Amino acid sequence: MSGDEYTVRVKIYTYGFMILIAAWIPVNFAATAPSYSNYARIVPIQQATLSSQITGKIQNIYVRNGDSFVAGKILVKFDCDVKEIELEQAIAKIKSNALALQTAKTLKETTSQNKAKISKANIQLQKTELERRHLEAQLKNCTIIAPFDGKVVEVTAYSHEDVSPGTPLLKIINDKDLEVELFIPSTWLQWLNIGASFTIQLDEIDQLVTAKVIKINPQVDTASQTIDVYGKLIDPSDNMLSGMSGVATFRGPE
Repeated sequence: MSGDEYTVRVKIYTYGFMILIAAWIPVNFAATAPSYSNYARIVPIQQATLSSQITGKIQNIYVRNGDSFVAGKILVKFDCDVKEIELEQAIAKIKSNALALQTAKTLKETTSQNKAKISKANIQLQKTELERRHLEAQLKNCTIIAPFDGKVVEVTAYSHEDVSPGTPLLKIINDKDLEVELFIPSTWLQWLNIGASFTIQLDEIDQLVTAKVIKINPQVDTASQTIDVYGKLIDPSDNMLSGMSGVATFRGPE
């Protein structure tokens, strides 16, 4: 018999028949570890707000709220016909300036005048090369490509709309790669460690899920005396969505 288990003797006397009943009933008074609870929410590991990098008109937005997409898919395209023409002009200038430089170099004259021609042609070639590179970079920004698999949370712009650099266009998340985020009292660090298991009762789907601590923020918020903790979901269900929340419960030290 363990030290935490005690035995109570029960005696029952029945007068008249004088029957004595004696029983041994084990009663476990073992102390259980205290539990600690706090609010938690489900968050995506990958999320992004995609913004315009150029000034121009949106030609087409190929997704809507809730749509799925794969990495590499074109989500937004801008009208960049003018920039494409400018790039063609820059390439033509490069060819012309390269020819002028080559011609100047093949001249047998070594006069200062010819040296000046070579220097000028070289400078013009470099300028047109920089212009070409600048236009190519702008043309890359004429399409916005999905950086990962996921879903569209919100479309914040419209096709045929004129936008400027920095204008938000789409909010996207990876809805299949989720984790738990919670802010706990910093005093919990006395016993909470990486790898600690805990449960979350999700309000939206009335489901109890299991997770384990994988990251603890290296800095405590002094004002609130809390710290940010992240957990990995164990066997997440298909009906679990980003933004769901509930009460997380930890088993404290015994």
